Amino acid sequence: MGKLNNYIIVSVISSLVWLLVPVFQRKSKYFYFFVILGFSGLYGLLFLIFNIPIPSRTIIAVSLLIVPGLYKGFFRKYIYQLIIIGILLYFITAYIPIKIIQVIGLINFCIAEILLAMQLISFYKNKRKINLFFGLVGFYNFLNIVKFIYLLVFVASGLVEYFIITVVQILLGIFFIIASEDDPVMSKKFN
Repeated sequence: MGKLNNYIIVSVISSLVWLLVPVFQRKSKYFYFFVILGFSGLYGLLFLIFNIPIPSRTIIAVSLLIVPGLYKGFFRKYIYQLIIIGILLYFITAYIPIKIIQVIGLINFCIAEILLAMQLISFYKNKRKINLFFGLVGFYNFLNIVKFIYLLVFVASGLVEYFIITVVQILLGIFFIIASEDDPVMSKKFN
C-alpha cells in the first residue's frame, strides 16, 4: 500500500506541476503541447481525487492532439475542429480494446518525437546552435514513449519504472516553469 500511496503523491505533484507549465510557457512555440499535457494532468487528477478509474480511451484524444500541439499556428487555426475530433474519438473508441488504444497512443507520441527531432535539427541548421529547451521537450516526449511501452509490455511490473519516469518528468516540468526557449543560456553555438 505504501508504494501505491507514493505513486498517488507523485501523480498529484506531476499533475500540479504540468498544470503550471503552460502558464509560464504562454509565448513558447510549444504552448499548446504544454496545454494538452497540463489538461491531461488535470483530467487525471480529477479522476484520482474522485476515485474514478480513468477511461483508457482518453489516451486517443490526448495523443492525437499532441502532434498538432507542436505547431502553435496550426493548433490555433484549427483548435475547434481538433477538439471536436478529440471528443468524437473519445466516444467512438469506447469499444476498442485497451491494447489497441495504447498502441495508437504510442504511435502518435512516436510521430511527435520524430517531428521534435526534425525541429531540433532544423534549428541547428538555421542557427548553428543546439537549443537545450527544445532538446528537453523531445526528451520529455521520449519519456512518454517509454511509459507507453511499459504500459503495453510490463503492465503490472512496470510501476516502479513508471514512478521513476514520472519523477524525472516532474523535474522537467519544473525546468519548463523556470526556463524560456528564447533564453540565450538555452542555446549553444557550434561552428
